[in-house]
Amino acid sequence: VSRKIGSLITNNSDYHQFDNVILKTLDGTTEIDHILISPFGIFVIETKNFKGWIFGDAYQKKWTQSLKRSYKFYGLFNKYKFQFQNPIHQNYKHVKAVQNFLGTDSKSTIFNVVVFVGDSKFMTVMPENVMELHGLLPYIKSHTERVLNGLGIVHFGEGAVYTSENIVPWIPLIIYAIDEGAIFSSGSGIGQDIGAIRGEGEPLSGGGKASGPLSFLKIYDD
Repeated sequence: VSRKIGSLITNNSDYHQFDNVILKTLDGTTEIDHILISPFGIFVIETKNFKGWIFGDAYQKKWTQSLKRSYKFYGLFNKYKFQFQNPIHQNYKHVKAVQNFLGTDSKSTIFNVVVFVGDSKFMTVMPENVMELHGLLPYIKSHTERVLNGLGIVHFGEGAVYTSENIVPWIPLIIYAIDEGAIFSSGSGIGQDIGAIRGEGEPLSGGGKASGPLSFLKIYDD
């Protein structure tokens, strides 16, 4: 999945990919397989490596995986069925973690995406946000409306912080903060240039006021 996303973002500055992102939740932390950020939305991607037949729909709490076991001499097979949590519901926790981090509950800018890899086959009609690997890029590319108007990038050391005229701060900062946390834990420090971030209270053209540099530093504190 990471390579597939990488083929999309090569030489395309609209898309920025982050893998294995860890965010805080009310009951601890959660790890997100992939996050793709673009002016067309934030795609929170859960991957499933399954074999066999897959049965489920958007509303079922449990989905079913059906496997076949062949008997070499008799030409017979047994079916083995296993249930697993609806991956849409599972990934919803990841979506909520991103929403909570950003301080927004917008459903029009953050998309819940589930991708199945491996030798599996859907045996029921799946929601449009559930797909096999070959369907991932067409799904992403189908989002052509710029839902994050005024989106720009502010460089924050070696990382990048997404800001828009009405939403701050954006998620790449947390990946950078996690990496630098290892340095802090050993007693060392880092230097950051936050001069490009608007001061607290500065008006935004889309309405509202900037949260200021201290709101970014709170992420490190958390």
